[in-house]
Amino acid sequence: MSLQADAARAASTRKQLLTWFTGSMGQQTMRMLMNERPLSPQQLRVAEQVRKAQSQGAYTPGEVAREQQELTATAEQLAEIARVGTQAADLYLAETSMCDLIEQAGPTMPDQPLREDDPLSPYGLVFFQQPLADIGVHALPIEAMLWYPLPPQRPSSIEEDGICILPWVSTKAVADATGQREIVGTFPKLYCAGSVIWPYGNKWGQMLKGAPPHEGANPEHYQQLLAAFWALSRQDNIAASELGPAVKKGEAKRFANAGITKPEQPVRIVRLNRRQASDSQGKGPTDSEVNWKHQWWVNGYWRNTYYRSIDDHRQQFIPGHWKGPEDKPVLGGERVTAIKAPRRDTDA
Repeated sequence: MSLQADAARAASTRKQLLTWFTGSMGQQTMRMLMNERPLSPQQLRVAEQVRKAQSQGAYTPGEVAREQQELTATAEQLAEIARVGTQAADLYLAETSMCDLIEQAGPTMPDQPLREDDPLSPYGLVFFQQPLADIGVHALPIEAMLWYPLPPQRPSSIEEDGICILPWVSTKAVADATGQREIVGTFPKLYCAGSVIWPYGNKWGQMLKGAPPHEGANPEHYQQLLAAFWALSRQDNIAASELGPAVKKGEAKRFANAGITKPEQPVRIVRLNRRQASDSQGKGPTDSEVNWKHQWWVNGYWRNTYYRSIDDHRQQFIPGHWKGPEDKPVLGGERVTAIKAPRRDTDA
């Protein structure tokens, strides 16, 4: 599928994702991400009996039922926050070459505390034209990531301000990995694979309420890849952005009816800025001044750079490039061995 078609599809996919946070499905989704499944009436009775036996006379009837009600209220509140975050998100599409760079540079990006201005926009949803590799038990490719700030009106269990990250994988891939074939056609094509809370001022954050990673996923991996996408997208020598196709009037009306904040806003496509990246990979200003005898390849790397505009240091990616004079031999190149036939003795 073409880049423009993928960009157009992203807006429609966002509308589908709202299903996850609407009504009873929203509560179920957040209960799942909290690793807290609702108890059946029979399970509730057994849990109350166990609690009573363990309390040694300090048991108050209905303790477990009240805890379940609190969990339900928390799940409903979190689902509403996620729904609003999805509606308000600016949409991005990372082009395939950009996805390649994120996968190469992301895992080596040094940890750094999260700033409020690190995300490209306060609310955002990025789709990856080429899904990013995940790590963990199932390691399902990451199709998209949603982020949004935590509002003041949130569950008391989340004390610090910060952002929430929701990674998305293919629902079909989940069905194939878990054997839950019934979810295909029942749920949207993308499946919410986890939830990560990242407080401002903290380095790689923590899972929601300290729950274990969903399906063996690694929450730090999500944060690192998303932080790399933000940082790389801001570097003019690496990334360039353009607007995708305009949203048709009929679609914009449907998006507005779904509560989407900016129904007519097109998707922003983020791709590698090949011209500037090529320029930045050329010889440095001192190459002609130093009497180097070889040229060699320098792998891309991250550098902690001071930015006067924010009076702080942030990670900047230095693309891979050739170093040294172009007319010199390549250091570390392949060695070619010439094999000659033995010289024939003509006097014999």
